Amino acid sequence: MKKLLSVVMISCGLCCAADAVAEQTCSPVQTPSVQVRGHSRIQVDPDMARIHVQFSVTDSTDAGMARKKLENIFGVAVGKLKALGLADDELIAESLYTSRNELDDDKAGKKRFEYEASRTLVVNLKNLALMDRVIEIVLDNRSNAQIRYVAFDLSDKTKYADQAKNLAVQDSIRQAKAVSAGYNAKISRVLRIDYNQSYDLVEMNGTAMRSAGVMANKSAAADGAGAYFKPQKITIRDDVDVTFELEAGRIE
Repeated sequence: MKKLLSVVMISCGLCCAADAVAEQTCSPVQTPSVQVRGHSRIQVDPDMARIHVQFSVTDSTDAGMARKKLENIFGVAVGKLKALGLADDELIAESLYTSRNELDDDKAGKKRFEYEASRTLVVNLKNLALMDRVIEIVLDNRSNAQIRYVAFDLSDKTKYADQAKNLAVQDSIRQAKAVSAGYNAKISRVLRIDYNQSYDLVEMNGTAMRSAGVMANKSAAADGAGAYFKPQKITIRDDVDVTFELEAGRIE
């Protein structure tokens, strides 16, 4: 009885040993590592603006007369902007639209109509020092225009995107060193980088430009006493995920 028990115990020991060898053979070697996300956030003053101006006129004669009157005031405004020093590529004239609106009948019961013509001018202003002067020109009392939208932007996004990326990389290294040092370890090399060039120009939920959030018209030009639009700084941020190999230290 004792002999049989001895054999069984040996067999069990061999099975356990075999299982241990199999587990060591099948399990991958785990490299000590730490994963961090580097962040960056920089603020930059915008150096250009995109101004959307809508010109519109009405005429009771016909659509052709409305278009003629519109082209006249539109041409005067563009001429003044060019005289200010704006280049052709800074002035983009968008499509011309005309419409006919029915008015109340006259006293004799005859139908009356009003014809409206409108066109949008996009001013890609490269010199923000001219902003107020541009506003005064397009909102001249004779132009019948409205500023529908003002967006501030950067002429060289790549330059600041690279700065944000480099700062994110440095932040990832700083974080990895700080975390590993707390465990008496240190980082030795990079195992993996997860990065997508997805920097944000943030002013309104990560959009590429900042809206001024206002509508200006002739009364604004009359009441204003200084800058009509004061651009805020544009925030650029970036992220990078990095996995570093660790040289493990002893925790005492």
